Amino acid sequence: MFTANPDRTQHVTLAVWLVDRVGIDGRVSVGYLLAALLLIIAAGTELEFGIDAGGKSLESIAAPLSK
Repeated sequence: MFTANPDRTQHVTLAVWLVDRVGIDGRVSVGYLLAALLLIIAAGTELEFGIDAGGKSLESIAAPLSK
């Protein structure tokens, strides 16, 4: 069915064949694109608002809420 080919088009062809075989329409692709967009937005948000908290205690990162 599929030959060993290092070309990237083999993966696309396999994906198209699986979608056609199962009978799934473009909604799956739209879902994956939406998830990718949300991940990109989350990465940008982390880059903008993220803090360097690795290996630090909570008290050294943020002030206590109760005094």
